[in-house]
Order: sequence, then structure tokens, then C-alpha cells
Amino acid sequence: MKKWVLLLGAVLPFCLNAQSISSGSCGENCQYTVEDDTISFAPIDASKPATIQNYDHSCRNCPITFTGCCSTAPWFSNSNITKVDIKDGIVGVGDNAFAYQPSIAEVNLPEGLQTIGYQAMHRTGITSIDLPESLTEIGGWAFVTKSLTQVNGSMENVTKIDNMCFADTALTDFVMPPNITDLAAVIFTGNENYPGRYKSNNLTNLYCPEALAAQCAEAIAYRGEDAQVTSYDYKGGVYIIKDDEGNETYYLSGDNMKNGQKASDEDKGQYVCADTLSNCKKEALINRGICSGSDCDAFVAADNGGYLLKVGSKTYQNINALLKGDYDRRRIYTIEEANFVAGDKNRVSITYR
Repeated sequence: MKKWVLLLGAVLPFCLNAQSISSGSCGENCQYTVEDDTISFAPIDASKPATIQNYDHSCRNCPITFTGCCSTAPWFSNSNITKVDIKDGIVGVGDNAFAYQPSIAEVNLPEGLQTIGYQAMHRTGITSIDLPESLTEIGGWAFVTKSLTQVNGSMENVTKIDNMCFADTALTDFVMPPNITDLAAVIFTGNENYPGRYKSNNLTNLYCPEALAAQCAEAIAYRGEDAQVTSYDYKGGVYIIKDDEGNETYYLSGDNMKNGQKASDEDKGQYVCADTLSNCKKEALINRGICSGSDCDAFVAADNGGYLLKVGSKTYQNINALLKGDYDRRRIYTIEEANFVAGDKNRVSITYR
């Protein structure tokens, strides 16, 4: 009679659902394909948005069960993957999508992506990441990886960064998003539970909106060393740093500010003055071709005196409105003004424009 002996120790220590699979479904309207060293993600139906689903990292050590591990990503055990290419139409990257995969050195994110989940790129091998302008939310622990040195992108639509999102990285400079409304207490270091761990000790320059000065100080509270915190103002898509003497320096993006790339005089005239900054209104008018020389001086004087500005057949409340093309559509003109607008000296009616 034969006896069968079950050798538990000989069971292979990997998840049944984490074997190397070349393609499949990965969330709502989402599919993935592995080819050579690249894994690509795209919508199944290109006319609808897609989301890479949430996965569970807790079974990365693969406890043996009869049904396999919990929902580890099906590409988790494929150490040949070095590049992640997320195509247009993907609006969300789920929790733990690429966590604990140090072979991944490059992740391409599409414009249109809105959310990055908890630990999505935790302990990967990426050295830099370009975040799309469409991004609105970054989950906790999302980029905890020692190799990360650069985070690029405007992040102007990001309103939430969760706890320890960029802890234990090699970042040296970081620009806090200008429109953030939900900033976790600590995003660059451990917290009270991990006061001596997960510290981004290379962080030396943190650029922070003036309104978030207290939160920025708290964000690096457990670093062990204080980073330089520089406050900036954000107007009309322009970043402005004011020194102790009140002198203002303008930057056209957060990346430019981080890299010390100042806006040129032409840029200031074209972009900055379209907001509420009066010190370069004349340059803005000249750059737009609206006036030249003493005519521009007259425009500026009229604006400062509170007078309406007329250009051709249109009237503007002020120079800012003129630069933005926002003419007054419903103002009642006097008889003289109506004649001026109409170009007809014999006209005496009062009209709307």
C-alpha cells in the first residue's frame, strides 16, 4: 500500500494570482499587456475612462492558502518589468499598483490622470516622475522610494496630498502645489509613530504657498534637520517670490521656480501683468501691440485715475480687463461716447455696446 506524504515546505512560495501573465483585465474598463520589459495599461473601451484597480500589498510575502493570496497585482512577480506605460484614458492608478517592485525604473503617466492611490509606487526603483497637469490627488505613501530625486510637473490642480507621500526619498527640492486644500500633517518624513524612520534628509528647499506656511513647517517636522522653506504667492498661473525688501521675482512654473529660472521681462509683460500687478502694465500693453510710447503712458494714467479705456470700438473698465479682452458689453454710453464708438459725428442716439 502506497503512502502519500504532504510536504508543506515544498509548496512554492508565490501567490497563485501573481504569476507572470502577459495580459488581462486590471480594473474598471482597464486592460494591461506585458511585452518584453514594458507593461502597458489602456482602456478596453477608448470612449470611456478607465481605472487601474486597488491591490493589496499585505500578501506580498505570499502566505500559503488553498485559494492563493489576496488581490496582489498579477504582474507583481514579474521582475523583468522595468517600464510602466499608462496610456490616455486612464484616470486613476489604484492602491499598491506597483508597490514593492524595485525593478520598475520608469513610469509614464498620461495627461487626464486624476488620482494616484495609496502606495501606488512605493519602493519601486524610479528616480524621477513627471506628474500630469490633470492630477488632483496623491495617496499616502505613494512615492516612498529611496531612489526618487525629481518630481516634475505643475501640480496646479492637486488639492490633496496624503500622509508620508514623499517620505524616505532622495528629493532635494519640492514645490508644494499652489491650490492644495488638504495637506497631510507629514508628507516628507515619518510621523509620531515613526519619528526616527522614513526621513527625506536630502530635502533642503521646500517652496510653499504663503497661506500654508504652518502646514509646510509641520510637513517636515520629523525630518531631524530643518529644510529651507520659501514662501511664494501664486497669481494668474505665475509664481512670485518677494524678498525682505519687497522686490518680486516671477516664475512661469513651479519647476522654473525650483530651478531658479526667472521669467524674462517679455514674459512678465505677456503673462504677469494680465493679473493684478501694476508695475509692468506698460510693458504688457506694448508687448500686446495695443499702444506705444506716450500713448501707453496715457493708458496707464487713465487706468490709475479710474477712467474707462477705449480701444477701437470697445470700452474696457481697466488695463487688466483690456489685457484679458474683457470689454464692457452692457455699459450705457453718453451721446458723445456713442458718436465716438460709432464713428458717426451726426449720430445722437444712446446705445449699448
